[in-house]
Amino acid sequence: MLEHCEFSPYAKAEICQVYMTPDNVRFIRNRDVVSRLISGELVIVPIRHGVGDLNCLYTLNPVGSVLWDFMQQGHTVPEMIDKVCEEFEVTAEQAQLDIRCFLDSLLEEKLIQEEKLSQLVA
Repeated sequence: MLEHCEFSPYAKAEICQVYMTPDNVRFIRNRDVVSRLISGELVIVPIRHGVGDLNCLYTLNPVGSVLWDFMQQGHTVPEMIDKVCEEFEVTAEQAQLDIRCFLDSLLEEKLIQEEKLSQLVA
């Protein structure tokens, strides 16, 4: 059975339990996933045991795609808020709420990882 999951950073907040991450944490894409732009839609495929897991494909909307690309180098929530506000017409408050919900969904699916900035400055 093919599972098709669409993540939207603009999901309704009441259906999302937002994990309030501290601002000293950056998010980076998990190395065990691949992503491709297919017909204008970003598709993410987890890699399991060295092979793409086609039983679960994830697609992102345009805002999610921008954030996904941005997380290639790893960024904090405040940096993501700035990026989204630069590229889309949204308030910083709404962007923050939606981005945190989006990140929570990606973390739950193990598509991204958290890194504390203090761990990086050693």
